[in-house]
Amino acid sequence: TTLFRSEFAADDISWYSNPMCNGVIRSYSRADCKGLAHVISIPLGYADKIGSKRPEAANREYKWSFCGTAWFDRPKKLASLDSLQPSLVKFYDKWNHPDLESRPAYFETLTKSTFVPCPTGNNAETFRFWEALEAGAVPIYVRESGDDQFWNSMQEHIPMLELKSWDQAATTMRFLLEHPEHLAKDIVTG
Repeated sequence: TTLFRSEFAADDISWYSNPMCNGVIRSYSRADCKGLAHVISIPLGYADKIGSKRPEAANREYKWSFCGTAWFDRPKKLASLDSLQPSLVKFYDKWNHPDLESRPAYFETLTKSTFVPCPTGNNAETFRFWEALEAGAVPIYVRESGDDQFWNSMQEHIPMLELKSWDQAATTMRFLLEHPEHLAKDIVTG
């Protein structure tokens, strides 16, 4: 068994059909691996222990937060959310920037956030999505071209709103913040 991680889904998988290959565990799923019984995908996840104290989503300090790289036009995409305040936003110009929050501080930021936007990176699936869920925040995901594998996989297990733009995301977030009964009932509890 081999653990394999390729967020670009461009890795050579021809060796998966080798008779000596008994099993493959992937962090990122691929459409062309569906149906291969010896290939399983385990979603990305957060490694720190979770505290049991998390305020309800509607009663958090920040309406939303984002801490991550400025890659992939993220500042431009998330600009639609600027009117939702208070928020905490930190963009970094490179991966593992020296000014990154510590893991405990980052997780605390997530637990203080009602929503966590999850714009795509090198892959539609991001650690941020799973971290938001673990912190009890609502991940906000906007559909993008080429995200069908991730979207379909998530729809099998997690009911998600199909948002087609960051403007639509802002409108939806505003509605849920103004109607917390929907936030608690429809989003958090499913």
